[in-house]
Amino acid sequence: MVLSEVNGVYDPIGLAAPVVIKGKMLLREMTQDGADWDEPLPEVLLSEWQKWRNSLSPLASMHTPRSYTPFPALKVLRREIHTSGDASNKAIGAACYLTTVGINEEVHVRLILGKAKLAPKAASTVPRLELCAAVLATEVENYVRQELQLELDESCFYCDSKVVLGYITNRKRRFHTYVCNRVSKIHRTSKPDQWMYVPTEKNPADQATRSILATELNDSLWMSGPEFLKQRYLSTDQNHIERNVELLPNDPEVRPSTIACKKVVLNQTCIGVERFSRFSSWESAVRAVTNLKHIARSFTRNNELECGRTVVDVKATGR
Repeated sequence: MVLSEVNGVYDPIGLAAPVVIKGKMLLREMTQDGADWDEPLPEVLLSEWQKWRNSLSPLASMHTPRSYTPFPALKVLRREIHTSGDASNKAIGAACYLTTVGINEEVHVRLILGKAKLAPKAASTVPRLELCAAVLATEVENYVRQELQLELDESCFYCDSKVVLGYITNRKRRFHTYVCNRVSKIHRTSKPDQWMYVPTEKNPADQATRSILATELNDSLWMSGPEFLKQRYLSTDQNHIERNVELLPNDPEVRPSTIACKKVVLNQTCIGVERFSRFSSWESAVRAVTNLKHIARSFTRNNELECGRTVVDVKATGR
């Protein structure tokens, strides 16, 4: 009964994802307590479940315009896709918005696709959860870009975790397997310079990770999008948004640098170290070695000249 009520909310494009995710959180909490499907719920969980189920009724009166823009396509100057991701200990979420600029410089922002999932159990730390949310954001953006089949002028991604942005924009350090695999997925469909940092209060995906009431959905940041998307020249007025973030020192996900050394033992007889103890200074030792190398080269050169003269003499005498 509980599972059917969670899946009974038909929302293929995720407009009500911040509302539905609460039911999924409760369902996971119920199953983690070890209760069987046919057992009655504890009083605390039953009260929370009934409260959430009764709060869904305002969704029936929720309306959203079918058109993505209030003006025709011939009057569109620019189209941009902006996708944000966020995570909490319970859920991860992503929201994708289409920003359209008309010939009268009017900017219109519309939610295209939203998605919220329960936090993966394998991600044991908050940075790993935020990284999973970044992967979800790239998957949502890639799906929207393929389905819209429109010519887009720009595509940007937003995250409120500087640790994750350090992973994505890093070009020098290596990571452990978990982070490395997910960063590779992100790089397949996005570039590091497309990623930017925004504060949590300006990140609409945050509402999909902590859930909101159905009565708050129409006027939420999730539906309207952040205010900075409504700027006319977004790509040039983003001085308040950080793009390049450095990795934190002593990050546990960074693989330590290793240097391989190989010891080679020579069988040839070399000059003993004790010979250098006879010199009073480094300069005198360098001077002596330089003179020794000069004498050795001169001796080798004289031997080569003597051998050349002997060959010439033999040819001249005919012997």
